[in-house]
Amino acid sequence: MQNKFLTILFTIFFSLGALAFGNDCPWSNQTGADFAKIDFSFEKVVSINADQVQQDLKCLRIILSTHYSLMLAEPNSQILARLDAAIKSAKPTTNSDLVEIIFNFHDGYPDRHLSYRGGGVIKQYSTIDPVKVNISEELLEEKIYIRSDFTYFKPGHLGTTLSEAQSEFIHYIQTYDKALVIDLRGNGGGSSALAQALAENLYTPTQPVPKATILQVESGLRDITQALSVRIILGEVGKKYLDYALAKWGGMRFPDLIKTEISRAEEKYYGKRSNPYESKIVIITDSGCLSACETIVEKMAGHPKVKFVGAHTGGALLYSNAMSITLPNSGIYIYIPSRLDVYETPIREGYGYNPTVKTMYIDLNRVLEP
Repeated sequence: MQNKFLTILFTIFFSLGALAFGNDCPWSNQTGADFAKIDFSFEKVVSINADQVQQDLKCLRIILSTHYSLMLAEPNSQILARLDAAIKSAKPTTNSDLVEIIFNFHDGYPDRHLSYRGGGVIKQYSTIDPVKVNISEELLEEKIYIRSDFTYFKPGHLGTTLSEAQSEFIHYIQTYDKALVIDLRGNGGGSSALAQALAENLYTPTQPVPKATILQVESGLRDITQALSVRIILGEVGKKYLDYALAKWGGMRFPDLIKTEISRAEEKYYGKRSNPYESKIVIITDSGCLSACETIVEKMAGHPKVKFVGAHTGGALLYSNAMSITLPNSGIYIYIPSRLDVYETPIREGYGYNPTVKTMYIDLNRVLEP
């Protein structure tokens, strides 16, 4: 999603029939998901008249009122009320200005996985009061440093499977009970494979690992547009996922595609250690720790030997599974999450988890001190 030059423009053609809230949306009289285009630039400024603005806003309203994961956490009514007011007062503008207008609908509701892009403008939420933590000795990522007093590891990218270095670190903690320093500074996340592996190998079966409840909006529209997000992020690797979603849902009418159900699942990890881990575990964090990186913090927060040192994390953990859709007239690309995670260890969106010990500088030679 960071590459704003190479992405997929996805225009969904749907048939809405007599559903009143979408009568003026261009998707209304279409069926299916007919095409996806590559190499679309968000840099071009486009002028749009008042009718086109109104149409795009009505299309956006369909998405926000049926699929946006914020509505699973709290009422979405204020955002929709602001949108409705803009629909009534629609005026000619440019796509760059419309991005600003749309993003302002969300004022007061931070969401790190939400973004709008068009006309060279990108609007998304940043971490509140971002803080970078420095340490006395910058060590390499994905390398295990075994010292006399502790073992240091900075895990690097969090993939769907463990990297070779991450697997070696897990094997190390399976073999030895020694003080650990796990450095999560600046880790932008990815997948929760390492969080699960750490929980399984640092907790015993009788030590409860903090769990989460996952609420997911399910629909044909969500499948197609989330598959598009995967295609954008992973490139050709994600093509099969998108092709499958289009083959399954692409010929359906819009009223069928937006029929939603809310699935509910419990995310539970279980410890597998035969004996409790008795040595100290220090986890270094700052506001560069985001998403799946924060899952590590969330899961390890229940361990009796863990201490968090540094600054608060980035606060990008509540919402996920973003859908990618392009508004029909303005070409504005919207990236809106459809999943909400509710945690036993509370987290503040946009701010994250606070450390046990707040500091902007860490001396590794003293990191184990109380």
